[in-house]
Amino acid sequence: MPSYEIRLRKRQGGTCAYRADRMSDFSAVRTAQLIAAGGDAIEVWKGMECIYASEAGANLVSPSAPGGIFAPARVNA
Repeated sequence: MPSYEIRLRKRQGGTCAYRADRMSDFSAVRTAQLIAAGGDAIEVWKGMECIYASEAGANLVSPSAPGGIFAPARVNA
């Protein structure tokens, strides 16, 4: 089962990332849409390939470092 990284940039500031094993790219994108609040930017990554980016999520951050370490570009507290 493929592993995906779901990244959200919260509209109030800050970022978060989730790991999800899903059966298909469609399922991973749908999961991201369900956990995102309105106005959050979304990116879904499968390995080093961004398979989905919401309009607001385009160029959210660069690919994760090998090993899946998520390093947000900036976190607002």
